[in-house]
Amino acid sequence: MLKISRILPKNTPIFLFFLLIFSFKLFAQETKPSKVEVAELKAFKPIAYKIRNEVLENYDVAMLVDLLPVIDSGVTKIINAQLPDTLFISGEMQNEKIKWDNGVKNLQDVLNKFKTTIEKKDGEEILETAEELWIRYEVLFWLIYPTPEELELFYQAFHPIYYEHMPEYNINEIKLAVIEVQAKMDELNKIKIPQQVGRIQKLFYRERAELNRSVKYMIKVINLIDDEKTVIDAIKEVYEKYQALEKIFNQ
Repeated sequence: MLKISRILPKNTPIFLFFLLIFSFKLFAQETKPSKVEVAELKAFKPIAYKIRNEVLENYDVAMLVDLLPVIDSGVTKIINAQLPDTLFISGEMQNEKIKWDNGVKNLQDVLNKFKTTIEKKDGEEILETAEELWIRYEVLFWLIYPTPEELELFYQAFHPIYYEHMPEYNINEIKLAVIEVQAKMDELNKIKIPQQVGRIQKLFYRERAELNRSVKYMIKVINLIDDEKTVIDAIKEVYEKYQALEKIFNQ
């Protein structure tokens, strides 16, 4: 009891400091504006994914022809989407409003072009126009959703490892948790960003590769090396690489 009474007064300021930081984070989360949602953009995401990762990868013109009604309907809904009044309300966001309006016009133009190429039955031109349509969609999507959902899901899977299992060095829980981390990393690796999105494309690919490398190393040492320091260092590196990737969306 004597030792505890000596320790408490010494560490109390540190405890209060972290309590203050934690309270501040909670306050910041509670007062942060609600996330903007454009349902029409999200609804079209699976179709855009199919165009980029199935149709264009396999030069599947027939699938594009079959998808025409769905593409036409989905893109038209995006073009006619009513954005929240608060989205571009501040002066600094007016430039984003111009980007949105131009992006919608470009998407409308390429949709019309796409339907014309389908009628002409020119396979090569159909594929080229489909790629252009995917690009125009992605430009709009990244304007509204600058942080990929896959990155947020990766962090949700990694969070308990870093904040719960690592401090206690619960290696069994860590081994179980990294399975989900790897699955989320696989989804993150599937993201493709067109050049038209801008400088974020190269930064994203570079930092994602670093994160992927660190995840692979972490999983390797967790499963093969039963050494607490090595495992903890590997986990910390993943966290640092995640922060570097997440940072490019908040500059």
